[in-house]
Amino acid sequence: MPDLTPFWISIRVAVISTIIVTILGVFISKWLYRRKGSWVKVLESLLILPI
Repeated sequence: MPDLTPFWISIRVAVISTIIVTILGVFISKWLYRRKGSWVKVLESLLILPI
């Protein structure tokens, strides 16, 4: 039977990072929605760039 420890570590890291990024994304999107100005569009572009 193969050692599955690396697999479970990878799953744990993926789940934790997904939760953190989702929470941060919600807060950043709410913050950007309330802001106005030309710099907001630049910041939105920088946040969308990795996609």
